[in-house]
Amino acid sequence: MAEAIERHIVCLCILGVTGIAAAQEPPSSPPQSVPAAAMPGPMNEMPPADATTLRAEGPTPRTYIRQWRGARVMNGFADAIGLLSTGLSISSAIYVAAAHYPPSVSDVTSPPKPSDPAQALSYVSSGSSAFAFGLAAGGLAWRHAILRKLDADPGRGLFIAGTIVGLVGIASIVTSYIVGFVDVGNPHDQSIAVLVTSLGGSTITNVGVAMYAKDASKVQKAWKAMSTF
Repeated sequence: MAEAIERHIVCLCILGVTGIAAAQEPPSSPPQSVPAAAMPGPMNEMPPADATTLRAEGPTPRTYIRQWRGARVMNGFADAIGLLSTGLSISSAIYVAAAHYPPSVSDVTSPPKPSDPAQALSYVSSGSSAFAFGLAAGGLAWRHAILRKLDADPGRGLFIAGTIVGLVGIASIVTSYIVGFVDVGNPHDQSIAVLVTSLGGSTITNVGVAMYAKDASKVQKAWKAMSTF
């Protein structure tokens, strides 16, 4: 009987110790839910920013801005000289029509020569148009190069076409100088050849400058839309 009582007492002690240990353990925290925005998945993936967006977030380097302004000054001078060349070409054409230039072959008193006003005007107009074309080509090529470094060049199709047209005009102008200062044929025919090649070349070159001006407007829009200043 005493042994049975002792066994019951031992069992009660073991149960009491187990209950106390269980009561002292901290309750387990419930699992925390992960917000949907933090979970990886196709719905939460941000689209990669393209090169245009990245460029627009930062200012354009100061070096490129200075170079761009210098190229614009070149194009501005080219436009002004091109307008002057167009005016001189029109003046030369008016003089030729009003003075019935060149004189006939039989007019020995006033044979046509390079110093005549018509030919002098044609030489000045053609020379100025060639100079305007060179300035326009240099300035616009510079601006295209800057935009290409910034991955914002809108394309050079119109620039290339204007260059081809302008070079044809330059070739005609060079021909007029060669014909004017070399004795080929009679003075009458030589004067006609000078006027045709000189005024024609000046007109063609001015067309190339006009194509450059149109391309310059596209380039300027690309520059303004490309970055902040």
